[in-house]
This record gives sequence, structure tokens and C-alpha cells, in this order.
Amino acid sequence: MSCFSSLFGILAVAVGLSAAATCPARDNDGSPLLSSSNDGSFVTCVYQAARTCIYFENGDFSSGSSVCPSSIPARRALVERDAVCSATDDNGSPLLSSSDDGNFVTCVYRDAGTCTYFENGSFSSGSSVCPDSISVVATATCPPEDNDGGALLNTSNDGNFVSCDYADAGLCTYFEDGGFSSGSSVCPSSIPAKRSIASAKFGRAYKARA
Repeated sequence: MSCFSSLFGILAVAVGLSAAATCPARDNDGSPLLSSSNDGSFVTCVYQAARTCIYFENGDFSSGSSVCPSSIPARRALVERDAVCSATDDNGSPLLSSSDDGNFVTCVYRDAGTCTYFENGSFSSGSSVCPDSISVVATATCPPEDNDGGALLNTSNDGNFVSCDYADAGLCTYFEDGGFSSGSSVCPSSIPAKRSIASAKFGRAYKARA
């Protein structure tokens, strides 16, 4: 890997509305939801009849049986997010452009060409010269409701603390990693924070070059 790959170029900084996809309580046959999970790239909903149904973060259907719901609702929550492409590819050639469609981050380099990554920073597709992963800066996200169901009214981040203002709980303050700092007993006990995740591409690339 190039020694320059530790340098990062800012892809996007978005402060506003972001989708948090949620599994419906029942599939198309009316059977109940058994479990759900979110790995940062896909939402997995497991139903009694439909079994495993997988969706993109924006709620669009990815894979599963015909009994799976065709899409899942995306709740809206105020978030702050920093996604970054490496400033150079593994050959040291510069980043030419970048984009984020909500499901994938695309980094285009002079030598590597188009390198695609999941929203959690892990590698999706591209040449062996693509950086192994991109960095996702730890980003605390205010849940859309407090523990009493009061709606999120406002959010802010001063670089040290994330503040979530709710209709019932009032002001709830959190550390950058999502841990609770201060606020009423109705405040959520913590808030989710994305972190940079290393890609499994390194193993594939290492074997290819061996």
C-alpha cells in the first residue's frame, strides 16, 4: 500500500436529514418480525414466513423472498456525518472526484479509476490499486425520539459534545463517541456513532499480489 494512503480528502460534510431504515412489524404474509440488525451498510429483517430480507440503508429492497416487504420505511433523524476518501490511491495518484448516493461512496482516482465503498467505509468494488477502505469519522447521531417518545427538535455538535434537544427530555448532551454526558432521565442513555472500519479487501489484494 502506498505511504500516501493514510492521507484523506474530504468527500462530504452533511448536516441535515438522514434516513434511518426500520423493519416493518410484519412481512407480506402477515407473519411477525423475529429480529432485525443494521451493520451500517444493510438493514436485515428476519420474519417467520419471509425469513431473511435485506435492505439498503435508505429502505430500498436488496435481497430476499417474494414475501419480503418491497421496501422499509426510513425514519428521518438529524445527523452530522463526515465521509472521507483517501487523498491518493495505492499508486499515489490523486483523487479526482467523489460522490455519495446514500448507499455507496464513490472515489475516482487518476490511476485506480472508480473505487466504490459501503457507507461504513469498507471496500465494495474497484481495481487492486484502490485504497483498502475509506475513513468514516466518528459521528454521533441523535435518535428521532427521547425515551418518552418526545420528538427531536434540534441538534448541534461543537466538536466536543453532541447536543440533542427533545420535546419532552429537553437538552441531552453526549460525548463524540455517543456516550451520555448530561441531561434528564428521559434522555436516551447513549446515541449511535459510526466509526471507520477496515476493509476485508486487504486479504483479497494480498493474495492476488502474492
